[in-house]
Amino acid sequence: MRRRVWRHGTVSAVGCMSFGGFYGPTSEADTMRALARSLELGADFWDTANVYGDGLCESLIGKFLAEDPGRRSRVTLATKFAIRRREDGVRFFDNSAAHMREALHGSLKRLGVDHIDLYYVHRVDKSIPIEDTVGELARLIKAGRIGAIGLSEAAPDTLRRAHAVHPIAAVQSEYSLWTRNPEFGLIQTCAEAGQLWSPSRRSDGGISAAFCKTSRRSATRISAIRTRASRASTGDATATASTHILSSPNHGA
Repeated sequence: MRRRVWRHGTVSAVGCMSFGGFYGPTSEADTMRALARSLELGADFWDTANVYGDGLCESLIGKFLAEDPGRRSRVTLATKFAIRRREDGVRFFDNSAAHMREALHGSLKRLGVDHIDLYYVHRVDKSIPIEDTVGELARLIKAGRIGAIGLSEAAPDTLRRAHAVHPIAAVQSEYSLWTRNPEFGLIQTCAEAGQLWSPSRRSDGGISAAFCKTSRRSATRISAIRTRASRASTGDATATASTHILSSPNHGA
């Protein structure tokens, strides 16, 4: 069942970067237990990327979903493309249509699914107009390969230009006590167009378990929902059933 992740103000999420060993050694058994427990607690939005563990994170999620065919309908999947490495290890960004489709094919295969619910541009490739990138992603939506488009670490003007081509469902950006840049325009821009904003805190151990729907009235209210004990009836590896709300000053755009 295809599900829209942006229909609610908040969703309980799992950031999957650590499954690939990014924050230290881990095991397949640990990952399987974490994913199972996440579903038990209602954390049904899973955020990963093709570069996390060089595809390992996606493969582990795919293995977990394959163990029980009923699991896929309970999970909203987000993954990303655009970060590549040259032979010498230097990282670069590639938003080309060819790489986009190649990366999507790989992600679908590793995850063992026929579509991605939310497909992020992991980093914007400045050599390619964002309008062209979003136009190509829109064609993937029409083809049924992805459900929605997201941007990661995009500037406010880039978001506006992208949204003018096709609705952008979500924006992900680092936001922590030491990284406040989103307060200077990005949060406000999300509020203007109604995107879900997914704050992450990579430097201190992973993505925050939250999706925050901004509003014109309160553009900088950041709701971080630590995983709910049960899924909402109307309804980004361990979690608690408590809610944390952060409020920050509105600096304007």
